Amino acid sequence: MIFGIFAAGLLAMSYVGTPSPGEKVLGHAKAWAIAAGMMATITIIYVLARKRYRREENLLRTGRVAPALVTKVERLQNDSIPFVHWTWLAPSGERVKRSTGRDDFSRIPQEGEIISVLYEPDNPAYCKPYGTLAATLKNARVSRQ
Repeated sequence: MIFGIFAAGLLAMSYVGTPSPGEKVLGHAKAWAIAAGMMATITIIYVLARKRYRREENLLRTGRVAPALVTKVERLQNDSIPFVHWTWLAPSGERVKRSTGRDDFSRIPQEGEIISVLYEPDNPAYCKPYGTLAATLKNARVSRQ
């Protein structure tokens, strides 16, 4: 992180450059403040993405698989983006209804089709379509090695 702030600060300072006579200068302090702001923004984005990844990785480790019925496939934005709705029965007997966009499916299921969902045993309301989630995390793990 410190190296990133240093690099961003040098970049901001070089962007500021040497002023022409009569031209206003951004100043080194402001350049470093901009660099720190850029790095803080990047860090926040990284932390949020990492949190989501860890939750999905934990879902793969401890989750349970259950069948779910696709109840509706609707298309948004001029029929280009499919949105899939499904329902399934939790072990407690409660009917759980969820929906997601196309990013959670390698192939968009049809209405009435049975899909597999992975859910947290402690919180059945948190569930994801199983096949694509496993493939996504497996590919991410292979690319890190």
